[in-house]
Amino acid sequence: MDLPEQPSSNTMAVSLVQRSTTLTWSGIRDGNATMNPGEGGFYQSPSAVTLTFVGEVLQGSLTNTLPINTKVIRSSMVPQAGLISTTLGIPGEPGDTIFTYHGGYSGATFDDVDLVWLPSEPSVAVGEAFFYQKSSVATQSKWIRNFTVQ
Repeated sequence: MDLPEQPSSNTMAVSLVQRSTTLTWSGIRDGNATMNPGEGGFYQSPSAVTLTFVGEVLQGSLTNTLPINTKVIRSSMVPQAGLISTTLGIPGEPGDTIFTYHGGYSGATFDDVDLVWLPSEPSVAVGEAFFYQKSSVATQSKWIRNFTVQ
C-alpha cells in the first residue's frame, strides 16, 4: 500500500485477516501496515481528501476469509460493484450481519426463515469496505470468487 502524505493526526481503522487495529497516518507510512485485496479500512480525516489505490486486478479463484462470530472489515477482492450475495457472491447464512456506511451506518441481517437479506440485500461500490460478521452457527467461513477480466 503506497499512500500519499497526510497529517499524522489522520487515522485509518483497518481489519486484517486475524486482527483489527487503528493506525495513525505515520504508522501507515512507516511500512508497518499492509492492506491486501479483500481487506478493508475506514479512513478518518478532519478535511476532505481523495485516496487512490492502484494495482493489478486479481483473477482466478480468489478466497476472502470471513471468520465465524467475529466482526471484520472487508471489501471485494476485485473492482466490482453490486449486491453482496447476488452479484459479489458472499455466502450469506442465517444470522449473518453486514453494516455499510454512507454518511451513517445501515445494517442488514440474513434471515433464517426466508433465507434473504433483511430489510434488503445491501450493495457496495467498487473499493467500498463494510463490516461483516458471520453468525456463531455459520458453516461457511470463505468468500470464494472466480473472476476473469474480459
